[in-house]
Amino acid sequence: MAHEKQFESQIDYLNKLDQEHANLLAALTWSFIHSEEDFIMLSGYMSWFWYIHSYIVTGRDYLEKILLKKVSRSEGFARALSGLALMVIFYGEIHRAINLWTESLGIWRQHNN
Repeated sequence: MAHEKQFESQIDYLNKLDQEHANLLAALTWSFIHSEEDFIMLSGYMSWFWYIHSYIVTGRDYLEKILLKKVSRSEGFARALSGLALMVIFYGEIHRAINLWTESLGIWRQHNN
């Protein structure tokens, strides 16, 4: 019973994110220009939402932008790389996905996470 309620609350949360998707994209666009770390962090966290709601093209577009910037190898960057790997797998880019996940794993290990 507890698992059912947890699942329902996750669905509610994902639906709220879907309702606010346009606002989240506006925040991403703003942060791309004004705050690199916020852009990376938000993009990484949004990757699961984009994956679950089949916003693969949108997710890939935003996550690819991270690779255009010279950023630190933070945990947020590792999360974004993992998210991008999820997106490129839909395009059949298996080797690229593996490389992204491998790089992400290396960063997580550097952070002992």
